Amino acid sequence: MPLIRLSICSLQMTIRPDRLRDLSRFLILTGGPPRVGCPVIAAIGGVDGVLLVTEPTVFGIHDMQRVVELSAHFHVPVVICVNKWDLNLDMTAKIESYAREQGLSLAGNIPFDPIFTTSMVTGQTIFSST
Repeated sequence: MPLIRLSICSLQMTIRPDRLRDLSRFLILTGGPPRVGCPVIAAIGGVDGVLLVTEPTVFGIHDMQRVVELSAHFHVPVVICVNKWDLNLDMTAKIESYAREQGLSLAGNIPFDPIFTTSMVTGQTIFSST
Protein backbone atom coordinates (compact mmCIF):
# COMPACT_ATOMS: atom_id res chain seq x y z
CA MET A 1 0.00 0.00 0.00
CA PRO A 2 1.41 3.44 -0.90
CA LEU A 3 2.07 6.08 1.71
CA ILE A 4 -0.59 8.74 2.08
CA ARG A 5 0.30 12.26 3.15
CA LEU A 6 -2.49 13.71 5.26
CA SER A 7 -2.67 17.18 6.74
CA ILE A 8 -4.49 17.69 10.02
CA CYS A 9 -6.06 21.12 10.26
CA SER A 10 -7.75 21.85 13.53
CA LEU A 11 -8.96 24.67 15.67
CA GLN A 12 -7.53 23.00 18.75
CA MET A 13 -4.91 20.41 17.87
CA THR A 14 -6.42 17.40 19.60
CA ILE A 15 -6.05 13.94 18.15
CA ARG A 16 -5.23 10.66 19.82
CA PRO A 17 -2.31 9.05 17.99
CA ASP A 18 -3.17 5.63 19.43
CA ARG A 19 -6.30 5.66 17.26
CA LEU A 20 -4.06 5.80 14.20
CA ARG A 21 -1.60 3.13 15.34
CA ASP A 22 -2.85 0.50 12.88
CA LEU A 23 -2.54 2.94 9.99
CA SER A 24 0.85 4.34 10.94
CA ARG A 25 2.69 2.19 8.40
CA PHE A 26 0.77 3.86 5.60
CA LEU A 27 0.26 7.45 6.74
CA ILE A 28 2.46 10.48 7.02
CA LEU A 29 0.63 12.96 9.24
CA THR A 30 1.52 16.62 9.28
CA GLY A 31 -0.09 19.03 11.71
CA GLY A 32 -1.84 22.06 10.34
CA PRO A 33 -2.26 25.36 12.12
CA PRO A 34 -5.50 26.58 13.62
CA ARG A 35 -7.75 28.98 11.71
CA VAL A 36 -7.14 29.71 8.02
CA GLY A 37 -4.60 31.67 6.02
CA CYS A 38 -1.17 31.20 4.50
CA PRO A 39 -0.01 28.53 7.00
CA VAL A 40 -3.10 26.45 6.22
CA ILE A 41 -2.49 26.81 2.49
CA ALA A 42 1.08 25.60 3.05
CA ALA A 43 -0.15 22.66 5.14
CA ILE A 44 -2.66 21.62 2.46
CA GLY A 45 -0.18 21.88 -0.40
CA GLY A 46 0.78 18.50 -1.83
CA VAL A 47 -1.31 16.37 0.53
CA ASP A 48 -3.60 13.50 -0.42
CA GLY A 49 -6.26 14.47 2.11
CA VAL A 50 -7.16 16.67 5.06
CA LEU A 51 -8.45 15.45 8.41
CA LEU A 52 -10.18 18.57 9.68
CA VAL A 53 -10.72 18.50 13.45
CA THR A 54 -13.25 21.13 14.45
CA GLU A 55 -15.19 22.02 17.57
CA PRO A 56 -18.95 22.61 17.89
CA THR A 57 -18.89 26.40 18.13
CA VAL A 58 -19.89 29.23 15.80
CA PHE A 59 -16.20 29.96 15.16
CA GLY A 60 -15.48 26.26 14.65
CA ILE A 61 -18.16 25.94 11.98
CA HIS A 62 -17.05 29.15 10.27
CA ASP A 63 -13.40 28.13 10.11
CA MET A 64 -14.30 24.58 9.08
CA GLN A 65 -16.30 25.92 6.13
CA ARG A 66 -13.40 28.11 5.06
CA VAL A 67 -10.91 25.22 5.20
CA VAL A 68 -13.35 23.00 3.27
CA GLU A 69 -13.65 25.70 0.57
CA LEU A 70 -9.87 26.12 0.47
CA SER A 71 -9.36 22.36 0.20
CA ALA A 72 -11.92 22.16 -2.61
CA HIS A 73 -10.02 24.88 -4.47
CA PHE A 74 -6.90 22.69 -4.37
CA HIS A 75 -8.93 19.50 -5.10
CA VAL A 76 -7.96 17.95 -1.77
CA PRO A 77 -10.52 15.64 -0.13
CA VAL A 78 -11.58 16.46 3.43
CA VAL A 79 -12.70 14.22 6.29
CA ILE A 80 -14.35 15.88 9.31
CA CYS A 81 -13.87 15.00 12.98
CA VAL A 82 -15.71 16.85 15.78
CA ASN A 83 -13.67 17.38 18.94
CA LYS A 84 -15.63 17.87 22.18
CA TRP A 85 -18.77 16.93 20.27
CA ASP A 86 -20.76 16.35 23.43
CA LEU A 87 -20.44 19.94 24.70
CA ASN A 88 -22.87 21.35 22.13
CA LEU A 89 -25.11 18.77 20.49
CA ASP A 90 -26.96 21.32 18.33
CA MET A 91 -23.73 22.64 16.80
CA THR A 92 -22.41 19.10 16.35
CA ALA A 93 -25.59 18.28 14.42
CA LYS A 94 -25.02 21.37 12.23
CA ILE A 95 -21.45 20.26 11.50
CA GLU A 96 -22.59 16.74 10.62
CA SER A 97 -25.38 18.15 8.42
CA TYR A 98 -22.92 20.46 6.64
CA ALA A 99 -20.57 17.54 6.05
CA ARG A 100 -23.38 15.48 4.50
CA GLU A 101 -24.50 18.40 2.32
CA GLN A 102 -20.94 18.84 1.06
CA GLY A 103 -20.46 15.11 0.48
CA LEU A 104 -17.74 14.92 3.13
CA SER A 105 -17.03 11.88 5.27
CA LEU A 106 -17.20 12.01 9.05
CA ALA A 107 -14.16 10.40 10.69
CA GLY A 108 -15.87 10.37 14.06
CA ASN A 109 -16.41 12.40 17.19
CA ILE A 110 -14.10 12.89 20.15
CA PRO A 111 -15.86 13.42 23.51
CA PHE A 112 -14.82 16.10 25.97
CA ASP A 113 -12.46 14.85 28.65
CA PRO A 114 -11.39 17.17 31.51
CA ILE A 115 -8.11 15.25 31.86
CA PHE A 116 -6.61 17.41 29.09
CA THR A 117 -7.37 20.66 30.94
CA THR A 118 -6.11 19.17 34.21
CA SER A 119 -2.89 18.11 32.51
CA MET A 120 -2.31 21.58 31.03
CA VAL A 121 -2.99 23.34 34.34
CA THR A 122 -0.69 21.02 36.29
CA GLY A 123 1.97 20.91 33.58
CA GLN A 124 1.84 17.12 33.35
CA THR A 125 1.16 14.67 30.58
CA ILE A 126 -2.29 13.15 30.36
CA PHE A 127 -0.76 9.86 31.46
CA SER A 128 0.67 11.43 34.62
CA SER A 129 -2.67 13.04 35.49
CA THR A 130 -4.69 9.85 35.56
